[in-house]
Amino acid sequence: MSQKINNNRDLELFAKDLAQDRAAAESLLWHYALKSGKMNGQFFRRFHPIGDFHVNFICKRLNLIIEIHGSTPISKTEIDKVRESALRQMGYSVLSFSESEVVMGPDRVANQIRAVIQGLC
Repeated sequence: MSQKINNNRDLELFAKDLAQDRAAAESLLWHYALKSGKMNGQFFRRFHPIGDFHVNFICKRLNLIIEIHGSTPISKTEIDKVRESALRQMGYSVLSFSESEVVMGPDRVANQIRAVIQGLC
């Protein structure tokens, strides 16, 4: 019989808060800049599967993926880096932002995305 492991309740709440923060950043970027062709007339899909991955946002016409990672750029894990590399090898351009970048500066993030889109068009 397996031993029951008691989870640290504080860590569970912290993990839940992190997930909610990321969801809030994704929702903010979606409604603020990417939904309904707001980004230079380009249409993005949200939570789209590609191969073995799900991406946060994709513009299929431009092969452009936008990802939101943990609270700081440093928090991007090795798994995230391998995933981005695999997506790039499939022919996609990948833009990554931290959730704090999106929440603290949605205008700045939107302008960076616009600049990349202009370069791809």
